Amino acid sequence: MTEAVNHPAHYNQFRHEVIELAELLNFNNGCVVKYLCRAPFKGRFDEDLSKATWYLRREQERGVDEIWSEEALQLQIDFSADLAKAGYPRLADALTALSRHEYTKAAVLLMRKEDGE
Repeated sequence: MTEAVNHPAHYNQFRHEVIELAELLNFNNGCVVKYLCRAPFKGRFDEDLSKATWYLRREQERGVDEIWSEEALQLQIDFSADLAKAGYPRLADALTALSRHEYTKAAVLLMRKEDGE
């Protein structure tokens, strides 16, 4: 039970745990990061990307572009590289777009289907 709560496998696919980046962001952006990064490893890929898109749209509707700290931007670079290396360049690009406040681009990338998904 402990592994299912504290450190399940889908939390440990990267150099860092996803929560390390999510905690540096506001709630909506943190949720986008959480669902986007974990989607390939949880077994509910489409559902998690739909949730990420939902939070992304909420953040876009707020009309406030969160300033990402240098630490958050460095972690984003690491997560994007890890996603691309794992075979998910589209998700890596969506995460990069999110960090640049390119919400529409990020949403399009999250909703687009790729071969093999």
